[in-house]
Amino acid sequence: MPFDQEQNRLQDEELMMLAIEAQRHPSRSKERRIALTKLIKKILKSNRLCRPRSGEFPELYEEIYQEAIQKLMIYICQSIDQYKPEKSPVMRWVNFYMEKRFFNQAIGEIIGPSTIKLESIPDENNLEQPEKIPLPSELILDYIENDPEQLCQNLRHKMYPHLNFQSLAMRILAREKWREISADLGIPISTLSSFYQRSIRELSPQIKLYLNR
Repeated sequence: MPFDQEQNRLQDEELMMLAIEAQRHPSRSKERRIALTKLIKKILKSNRLCRPRSGEFPELYEEIYQEAIQKLMIYICQSIDQYKPEKSPVMRWVNFYMEKRFFNQAIGEIIGPSTIKLESIPDENNLEQPEKIPLPSELILDYIENDPEQLCQNLRHKMYPHLNFQSLAMRILAREKWREISADLGIPISTLSSFYQRSIRELSPQIKLYLNR
């Protein structure tokens, strides 16, 4: 088996185990939140999230994509019980919703509904509406707000020293639009997105310790 295929197979097994682990615990339990946090982190680091309609919306694509990712991650947390491991790998399940629902929804929010192919969006009425649960993003927000070691506020962009991770993350987690933050700070969306994702990865050990305290 080629190396890439073997890596994907091992990754699929790991993601499936985390998804099943999350399903094993009650919806409001700490154990489920921890499993979901690990699952989302590995999905984001997998480099296997699809990029629907790549090449379209050149100036706004990154903002649309990041908005879609946030929607997708919230859906995973709220609807992990809808995942059927016997039917598909986690990434196939995740990418289906990314392509067929959340990217289109993000286009509607960023650009407007006229560009969305509505027939490609699954009917939400056919999906069970799960109970709202505490999301990993809420726990991460708690860590960023408290910033116990002042790591978040001291993590700054080298080329834009007025940009620190704490202020950026607070605005993103408050659901501000990427283009609004970009215009306010005078920094390209792609730069903001890269800094945000890089900072999350850099701080992930500290965040994990905080969540598991």
